[in-house]
Amino acid sequence: MNKVDDNSSKYPLIKINVNIGGSAKDIAKFIAELYKTVPASQVTSIKTAGNVSSLEINFYYKPFPSISYEDRGQI
Repeated sequence: MNKVDDNSSKYPLIKINVNIGGSAKDIAKFIAELYKTVPASQVTSIKTAGNVSSLEINFYYKPFPSISYEDRGQI
């Protein structure tokens, strides 16, 4: 897993909770694949009960810049 960065809170993110069935090895494979395919993600919490795990995942993104326009201007 990646180390939690204290500066991560300054970036916008979408937090998602995911429930996954499988062994601890399967969950580790899922997390490794997540980091390969979505590098701007971070697993912040893992809770396991039997063969079901709950993951809290942050997905970071860059917002679009604000656009200024005049509603009476010609397009």
